[in-house]
Amino acid sequence: MRRTSKPSLSAIAKRSGVSLSTVSRVINNSADVSEELLNKVESVMKELGYPLSRNGSHGENGVKGKMIGLLSDLGSDEMVRNEFQHRFLSGVEAAVSEGKGHLMFASCSEDLAKDELPAMVKDRLVSGVVLKISDSSNVRWLARLSQKIPVVLLMHSARGMDNICSVMCDNAGGMYQSLRYLYDLGHRRIGFLSIRDYTKGNFCPNLHNSQRLRAFMEFAPEFHLPENPAFIQNIRRDWETKSLSEAVSEAMDAWLAMGEERPTAVICAADLYAFAFMEEARKRCFSIPADFSVTGFMNTVDCEHSQPPLTSISLQGEEVGRAAVELLDYQARHPDGPMRHLIVSSRLVERVSCSRV
Repeated sequence: MRRTSKPSLSAIAKRSGVSLSTVSRVINNSADVSEELLNKVESVMKELGYPLSRNGSHGENGVKGKMIGLLSDLGSDEMVRNEFQHRFLSGVEAAVSEGKGHLMFASCSEDLAKDELPAMVKDRLVSGVVLKISDSSNVRWLARLSQKIPVVLLMHSARGMDNICSVMCDNAGGMYQSLRYLYDLGHRRIGFLSIRDYTKGNFCPNLHNSQRLRAFMEFAPEFHLPENPAFIQNIRRDWETKSLSEAVSEAMDAWLAMGEERPTAVICAADLYAFAFMEEARKRCFSIPADFSVTGFMNTVDCEHSQPPLTSISLQGEEVGRAAVELLDYQARHPDGPMRHLIVSSRLVERVSCSRV
C-alpha cells in the first residue's frame, strides 16, 4: 500500500501565497499571526492533508511548562475571596506550578454577554483554558472556544457538547455517603432540602442541586426510605420576593405537618441551606441533632464554626482543580483522541450535627 507523505512547509507556503516563515509561525501557534491569515493557511494545510487538530493545535506537546488560562464568569476578586471557589483556583495554580508553567486568570462574563472570544484566546497568549462558568447554555460560544484551543470545563458539563472535556465533583457519590451515614445512625425517615432559585420570573438552573436531587431519589429505595413525596422539599424562591429563611421555613412547615411521620434527618443540597435550616429549627425550639440530624454539601469553612458544627460532603475542590490541568495536558497531547469526562470522588466530613436515633 502506498503511503502518502506529509506535505512540505514550502508546498503549504506556495499554495497559501505566504512566506515559509509565516507557515512556521502558524504551525507553532505564534501570537503575531492575524486571524485572517491563520484561517487561510490552516485551510490549505487541511486541503493538502497536513495534520491539523480540531482545536487548531499543530503537534503540541501538552501544556505543561506553558501559559495556561483560567477563565471564570466570576470576577477575579470574587474568585479569590470566595473560599469555596478559591479551592479550585488553588488546585489549578498548584498543578500549573508543579508543571513549571504559568497561569493567566481573567473573567469571561463580558465575553459571554457579547458573544466574543476572550482576549487571551484571540491573541493566542495561552496554550489551553480551564473554564469555570455557572451556565453552559451558550453552546455556540463554547464550540467556538473549543475549536480554537484545548478547553476543560471545571465543575460543569455542557449539554450537547460531548467534545469538550470536563471535570466534576461526585455529587451522586456524596449523596450515597450521606444516606449511608444517616442510615447507619438509625434514621429511616430522611428528608431532602433544596432551593429552586428564580429572578424576575426566570429559573436559575443549578446543575449540582439537580444532580443531588436525582441521586437522592435514585438511592432512596436502597435505604428503604418512605415513598411519600413530602420528604423532598425543593422550594421555589424568587430572589425579589422570598428570602432564604422564608423558603426554608416553608419546608419546615411541610415537614412538621406530617406529625410523627416527619423526617428525623435532613440532607441539604448546600451548606447554606443547612445553616438556614438549623437556624429555623432553633427559632422553633428544636434541638440539632436531638430533634433533627442535618448534613450539607460543599464543606465550606463555616461548617467548622456553625452551631453545632455541620457534617458535610467535601467536594475536594483542590483535587478537582488539579485534575482539570492534567486533563487539559492530555487533551493537548491527544487533540484527536476521545474526549474525557472525569468525576473526582467526594468525601463526607463528620462533625456533630448528626446523632443516633
